[in-house]
Parts: sequence; C-alpha cells; structure tokens
Amino acid sequence: GGFEPGRTYNVSFRATGAPVTGLGLVALRDVTSWLKYPSATGTAAAVRHAIAFGSSQSGRFLRTFLYDGFNADERDRLVFDGVMAHIAGAGRLSLNTRGATPNALSMFESTTFPYADQALRDPISGRVDGLLDNDRARRHQPKVMYTNSAVEYWGGGRAAALVHTTPDGKTDLTLPANVRAYFLTGAQHSPGRFPPRVTQGQQPENPLEYWWTLRALLLAMDRWVREDVAPPASQYPRLADGTLVPAASAAFPKIPGVPSPHAIPAGRQGHVPVPFLVSQLDGDGNERAGVRVPELAVPLATYTGWNFRTAAIGGSDQLANLAGSFIRFPATRAERDAARDPRPSIEERYPSREAYMRKVEQAADGLVRGGYLLPEDVATVVARAAQQWGL
Repeated sequence: GGFEPGRTYNVSFRATGAPVTGLGLVALRDVTSWLKYPSATGTAAAVRHAIAFGSSQSGRFLRTFLYDGFNADERDRLVFDGVMAHIAGAGRLSLNTRGATPNALSMFESTTFPYADQALRDPISGRVDGLLDNDRARRHQPKVMYTNSAVEYWGGGRAAALVHTTPDGKTDLTLPANVRAYFLTGAQHSPGRFPPRVTQGQQPENPLEYWWTLRALLLAMDRWVREDVAPPASQYPRLADGTLVPAASAAFPKIPGVPSPHAIPAGRQGHVPVPFLVSQLDGDGNERAGVRVPELAVPLATYTGWNFRTAAIGGSDQLANLAGSFIRFPATRAERDAARDPRPSIEERYPSREAYMRKVEQAADGLVRGGYLLPEDVATVVARAAQQWGL
C-alpha cells in the first residue's frame, strides 16, 4: 500500500556473507604510523606529529578508534598526538558487533557506553569501562578536544552531556588533563544556510556560525601538540552551577507557533533511556553556557538545537534530523504585543544599529581574549552580525 509520511519503517532480514567491518580503523592507524615512523621502505613525508579531525560520523569514528585501542600501532607506538572529535556527542560507530551497521545515522540510538573518558560504572548494564581508561587505550592517549553543538545535547539522542557527567547524569566529571570539551552554544549540527530558510522543519534552520571557533581551536590543538601550550579552557554546561539541567527543566519560553522542546524523547542505550541533560536557557530560550559567538551573545533571535518536522513531510511531533531552529525576535514592541511573544523586541533591546554593533564588537573581543576566536577573523564575524540586523 505504499509508505506513509512521518512514519519510521524497520526492515529485518537474515543476512548471509556479512563482511568484516572496521578495517578502516586499521588502515587509518597503519597509514598514519607509516608517515610518522620511517622504516626500511621509507615514507612519503617526514611527519613529526599527527592530528586527526572528524566531524559527525567521522567524529564518532575517532571515538571508536580511541576506545578500541587503535591509537597504538603494531609496534606499540603512539599514532595520533591530537584528536578532535567534532559533533559526535557521546556516540561511537556500530562496529565489532554481530550485524554491525557502521554507516547508520542511528537516530536516538547512537549513544553507546562508555560515554566519558574515565572508567565508570554504567547503571544500565552494570559494566565498568571508559573511552580512554581501558586496557587497550590507556597507555596511548592523545591530546583530545570534544566539540559539540546544541543538537548533540538536544536532538537525535547523542547525549553529549554524558561526555562530562557520570553515566547516571547526576554528577559533573573532572576532565582528564589531556582532554578539553567545548559546547558550541545554540548551534545546530552543521550551520544552516544564511539567510535562514525553512526546509524540513517547522522553523527556519539555525544558521549560527561556529566555524570561526573551530579555526581557533584547531590552531590551539596544533600549539598544544607541538609546543605543549595549553589550549583555551573547556567551556560546557555544568550541574554544579545550574547551567546543565534535565531537559524537562529547561526554561523555554512560550513562543507563539513554536512547539515546546519538552516533548523531545531521550536517547537510548538499546531500549533503555539514558539521562537527557541540556544547557539551561535564558528568557529568550537561548542557552546560557559554552562558547557564545557574537550572533548568540548579542542576539536577534532564539537559536535552538532542535526543530520539529514540518507537516508537509509528516511526523510533525518528531524532530527534523540534526536540525536546529532560528526564531527571530519581533522587530517592534507593537509587533511583540500583537503576537503575544514573551521575548523583548529588537527595538526594546537595542536603541540603534550602532548600539547593536558595539555590543557585537565587544563580544568578539572577549572571544579573542579567551582564545576562542582568531584576531584576523573578527572583521568577518562582525560583518556577519551586521548582515543579521538587516534580515
């Protein structure tokens, strides 16, 4: 009878001749080792240090690579000196299991214990394990940066908060000395097109631009590896100061025409929900913790890590995959009152474009001082904010 929009279909079958998965882990390890450690066969280049960067699925690949001990080569030598796992949340790939599906997006099921680097007890399975603190990985740890957007906390079950909390979600962890974690506040998985547009979600996609922060962090990783210069301090929400809360306690305002995020389900480990923790919100619905780029620090809109599917594609009570929302503030007090929008209007926040731009420049300068933005990128970031004013 055909497929119905908005429904998820699972197809089960008995496979034959399933291939061995995971050889890509071996290939990456061996090629990198060959570049770093000359042998009788020689190498293509004289490489002193190696840094790996992976985004989304390849970020989960790198977390798998580390957990399974592939950062040691066959002669027990360190492979990568630095690893940047971007927008991977607490997830890894489906590998080394019967019927593994390493290329699956795994909505709500990509999170797999162990989530954090330290060896901790999982309340669901009872196992004690750690991403880096296990017999395969412990002796060959690189310097690590985890960067996650709001989507990895809110949408798709990637449960990014479990990277820096205990598995029961009740206690903050102290990150190991070789690990940093950065929350890219208010951003979606990958920035949406600018100007914002409606695609598969009910709201325009979130265009919040975080690549400038990643540029600064990449250079910080380079200095950390080559010169042992400490990178910028970790920036992420914490239970201890109230910036990390259960999703049900997030104070999202009642914006007309925008459904509440409290309907979003938690991620799962198998069929069991895992703790669902997110950054607490301010009165606009914007997240309070993390690296707040000028577009968010001096906002003209609410930026979220979730977006519900449009009725045109069905399943309007479900999330648009890996998408966030851009919900612009009312332009005037009159427009705000007419819509009964609880968020102050743009004219109430900023007496003029010039006043808005001064705040943007101040926010950019603060990021430069903290090491989260390069001085040469300030002009571009400020110009982008100026474009937002005219939307």
